Amino acid sequence: MSATSPELLMTHRRFGIRRISVLAGAGALSLARLWFAARGVDPGVLMQAFGHVSWVWVAAAAAATILSIVAHAVSWHLGLRGSNTGPVQFRQVLGASWMGKAVGQFVPGPSSELTRMMVIGRHIPGGAGQTGRLVGGLVAQS
Repeated sequence: MSATSPELLMTHRRFGIRRISVLAGAGALSLARLWFAARGVDPGVLMQAFGHVSWVWVAAAAAATILSIVAHAVSWHLGLRGSNTGPVQFRQVLGASWMGKAVGQFVPGPSSELTRMMVIGRHIPGGAGQTGRLVGGLVAQS
């Protein structure tokens, strides 16, 4: 199939429409949830409550969270290099760690580790077989 074939162009067009639809749906759902959570809240009282926040501690907590995610990604990257699964770039492992941390905030259990392995498994040569090896390693650790 050539780079300008109609089938390839339609695949990219459908992928773009699907992505836009998912993003629009997620945005609408987020706005609806925000409205539902914030209805009945007095904006003046909310601003007064945030007036007593020590922003230095907020910045320190954000920095600690970022450092924690980077440290987790470094440990995963070193483990992947030692496990003979193939080359994986650090930025991919960092992105997977960030996504795993986000999922772990909303879904209980080992969902953060499973998310991390599924995302990293997409970038390892060998595909699904390597992802299965990663999941087996998680089960062995538990």
